[in-house]
Amino acid sequence: MVQDLTALGKVKVGSQIAFGRIAMGMAAKAGSRSLDIGSVPAFEHALKSARSIAYAADGTSGGYFSGLLEHLGIADEVKPKLVGISGGQTALSVVRGEAELAVVPVTSILAAPDVMLVGPFPAELQSYIDFAIGISAHPRDTEAAKQLSEFLMSTDVDGTLAAKGVERR
Repeated sequence: MVQDLTALGKVKVGSQIAFGRIAMGMAAKAGSRSLDIGSVPAFEHALKSARSIAYAADGTSGGYFSGLLEHLGIADEVKPKLVGISGGQTALSVVRGEAELAVVPVTSILAAPDVMLVGPFPAELQSYIDFAIGISAHPRDTEAAKQLSEFLMSTDVDGTLAAKGVERR
């Protein structure tokens, strides 16, 4: 999006910086039994064994997950268990009892109360949401915008970002 905004003249050329990325993960209600999803077979087993699985009905993460089920060849077995959630509340669906598991970006899992991160998708199946920073082409305060960008890219925020599920690249 930052590239598109730059092309439209909304973001200053040359100010774009890769900020970080967010992995897809699996969530369960806090206190649930732990699951192994660290390998492709373990991930598939968890999906096949779940009573219900929430996913984002809107957006790219839900589309990715649906395509992943097809790619793994388990779509016919897993699709009847899927619960599409709209409005960005996918992780909380496990707390409300709408699903046993949820698949959603890790940041959404870590931000939701009473929800635990089962784990990120296995590396071979992972999909990331990449984020970038760009300074407005017409900022109200050029120096403040530059300082904010520099701060967000500094190592001072790495620990906070990691705790929230944002991986630096």
